[in-house]
Amino acid sequence: MADCGASDNSAEPKNLRWELLRLANSPAVVLDSIVSQAEDDGTTWIRFDLQTDQAVGIPKNDIRNVEPIRLRYESVAAVGLSAPAVLSGREDF
Repeated sequence: MADCGASDNSAEPKNLRWELLRLANSPAVVLDSIVSQAEDDGTTWIRFDLQTDQAVGIPKNDIRNVEPIRLRYESVAAVGLSAPAVLSGREDF
């Protein structure tokens, strides 16, 4: 897998750079946690940590102050154009 990071790397496709920059400008996203990876089959992942709000009531699930989020796209061309699969980065979630 190639690690693309959230930098303004002109070698990355424009749609991927745009999506990474949108995440970087989201106040709840931990800036230095944003990473993109492309697998050999073309599947593209964007990983980041998300700061959560404090629950008003007792949460039904174990929601932590910072949650790892994984977005999976079928291809890099799908980034920003189709909805990704949204997964937790925690094995115990």
